[in-house]
Amino acid sequence: KVEILCKGRRKQHTHEMSGLDRDSKTGLPGKSAYPPFVKSVPQFYSTIFSIETVVGQAFAHAVYTFGGSAAADAKISAIASHGLGWMYLGMTVWRIANFAVGVNLGITRMAAKIHNPDQHVYKVYGSGEGSTGYVQMETEGAMGEFNRAQRAHMTNVESAPMRLANFLLASFVFPLPTFLCACVAAASRISSAFGYKASPDQRMSLPGMFASAFIEGMVLYAGWRAVLQQ
Repeated sequence: KVEILCKGRRKQHTHEMSGLDRDSKTGLPGKSAYPPFVKSVPQFYSTIFSIETVVGQAFAHAVYTFGGSAAADAKISAIASHGLGWMYLGMTVWRIANFAVGVNLGITRMAAKIHNPDQHVYKVYGSGEGSTGYVQMETEGAMGEFNRAQRAHMTNVESAPMRLANFLLASFVFPLPTFLCACVAAASRISSAFGYKASPDQRMSLPGMFASAFIEGMVLYAGWRAVLQQ
């Protein structure tokens, strides 16, 4: 089910009741979904990316130092002996690519003032009248819950290849810490999916974000140490 927002009039909908103000002509949200303190999407995303990277490296170094560096060194040496340190570093290259693509999306989302779970905005054309409005996802009732649950599912599917690759690579060098982080990340992803179903504001999970950053950090840490030995 979709909601057709007609130009020239404001369709009364429970969005107004939930505090989402819409433009009286287009029916689209009147303000960005980003919090007021976000003035620059690239700066905001870069800050998050940097924090995750630093925290991930700090965690990986702690695991390496206090979790048995001899065992980790043996695995890292095996990686280096096969020249696979670059494979590990390659995951960070893909992470940077995902970051850049996300920034590009964030800039346009802020400018368009489109809220989650909407990933597209469709224009409706009438016969001989040009555009008659825009189409966005239903957000209320069972239909709204379905749309948000479906978006949570697709977010999980879209990120699964990178998560699996990082999990496998990190597990070779740091098996137990990676497993524990994966447990936290998986539980958080389930929790955020149910939260997303209730409201887009409940889709984020800080423990899951850090757990994923820890796994990515261990991959990067093993990668650069292996490259130094190659």
